[in-house]
Amino acid sequence: MKDYKFYTKISLVFVTLYLLLAIGMVGLLLRAHSIDLLNYSLNSLEQQNITIKRVYAKISAIDKAFNEELLLQNIIEDSHTQHHFISIINWAGNYVCYPEIYKVGEKPASVNEFENETVDAEKIRSRYFTFFSSLKALDNKAPIIKLEPISNSDLIISNHVNLEEVAFDIQKKRTYYIIVISILGLILWLFILWVCRFLSNYFSKQIQNKVEELTINARSIEDLNTSLENYQRSLTNVSVDQTAKEEGTVPESELTKERILTYVRNELVPITISSIAYIYVENTITYIVTKDGKRSTTTDPLDKVYSLLNEKVYFKVNRQFIVNIEAIAKITKFENSKLKLEVNPASDLDIIIGKNKVSQFKQWLDL
Repeated sequence: MKDYKFYTKISLVFVTLYLLLAIGMVGLLLRAHSIDLLNYSLNSLEQQNITIKRVYAKISAIDKAFNEELLLQNIIEDSHTQHHFISIINWAGNYVCYPEIYKVGEKPASVNEFENETVDAEKIRSRYFTFFSSLKALDNKAPIIKLEPISNSDLIISNHVNLEEVAFDIQKKRTYYIIVISILGLILWLFILWVCRFLSNYFSKQIQNKVEELTINARSIEDLNTSLENYQRSLTNVSVDQTAKEEGTVPESELTKERILTYVRNELVPITISSIAYIYVENTITYIVTKDGKRSTTTDPLDKVYSLLNEKVYFKVNRQFIVNIEAIAKITKFENSKLKLEVNPASDLDIIIGKNKVSQFKQWLDL
């Protein structure tokens, strides 16, 4: 269900954006096509004007009695089905030659749509077509766009653009563009869905692997904390060495010291080793923190202090910290394969077990 909603949203966003892009693209393509088409018509009309003038001039020079109107009618007849055509009008304003012969003698609907203007394709397009090159509602579908007189005669060549034929050609091109863009859109839509599915599966696997890794780590941390609790419960309030000393079962040479001299300001204060929560070094000074949170210093380096401690109770975490197992409140995961100890009383510095010492720490906890 979640995938269905996701793909539905992706599809709606894609279709919306693609439709907006396609509409603008089709409009621009049709505009370019219509301008090319009209430019072609204007150039063709110009060539036809030149041809008719030359033909008329040669015929007039050869035979003055020749019926030039009949010849011109034969030249232009039935050309009204093309994108452009020409007709011939006289100075009275009537057609003397027209592709549809039954219109000969009629007056044009308009003399010249672009009188006293320079005719170009953009002007024709903007006047007769919309942005999407649809033909506007017009009474005259084949307007005169240019008039050009024939020398030494009372005839005028009129240039027509057959707007219906141009619009029909543009319509065909519009259909072609829509089909092509629709097919491309469908292919692109399927491709995007495939990419989304591929990325979704990929990241789902990554997340699943990460969850499994975190689960394994969490179980490992849980085992460590369980082992810590078991170890702490197994310890008595009196240290093993102290008990052995009182019972006289351990030789004097194997006994560890019971107290250590420390400094609180300038005063010498002895503290029992069993009351030490953790020891750390900061700025070359060795600090001793007791279980009740009191802090003192010693002139002995960390390694020497560690040699006085019971290694079953105290663990040297790193070059900076020694921790009493009873002071460890919680073990958590830290960065890559490292562990972090939370102690009581709390430490201002992070107590980190490096990945090279994690296995030794686990052995210390009998894991």
